[in-house]
Amino acid sequence: MNMNALLKNKTVLNIVFILAILNLFGYLLVDNHLAVGLYIMIGFVGSLFTKNMIIVLTSTMLITNFIIGSKFTINEGLENKKKEHKEKKSKEGLSNYTKNEDTDLKGSKIDYASTLESAYDSLDDLLGSEAIKNMGDDTKRLANKQKVLMENMKKLEPMMNKAHDVLDKIDTDKIGGMIEGLSSKLTDFGIVGK
Repeated sequence: MNMNALLKNKTVLNIVFILAILNLFGYLLVDNHLAVGLYIMIGFVGSLFTKNMIIVLTSTMLITNFIIGSKFTINEGLENKKKEHKEKKSKEGLSNYTKNEDTDLKGSKIDYASTLESAYDSLDDLLGSEAIKNMGDDTKRLANKQKVLMENMKKLEPMMNKAHDVLDKIDTDKIGGMIEGLSSKLTDFGIVGK
């Protein structure tokens, strides 16, 4: 098989193009903005060196996937240190819980209050008190919206009952006869074909 013929084959180009688009959409779906930026930048630079889109798209996919796959990330000092500190704290909390559990198995009594309090503290450290407060606020807003929706549905109920009564009073047989008569008249005048 000739490599030159493969690089000029339209079917190969279509396959590579579809794979490249799916790869790019995959990065967009998982909100990996670094990968999308690299993808675009590598594709642009590759197009400066060659006009063969099979080479450009293939190299773009391979290089981007290699960089992202090798866990290449940009660390921004303080923000990552805070995350590491929280992770370390949560791991310490879990190890303390495990130690308590081990001693409990040997016959000592379980201190439910302190275990529960340490679990809440760990949860608070993981989520942050601001996140819990925001969840409470979101829940209140959702409950208020649901209450307004239920009130609006109650207001619509009489109107729906009236519409139902009107529809019950309509004689569908008469309407069907009227439509057939109108259709035959339009056919007679040549407006509608037979």
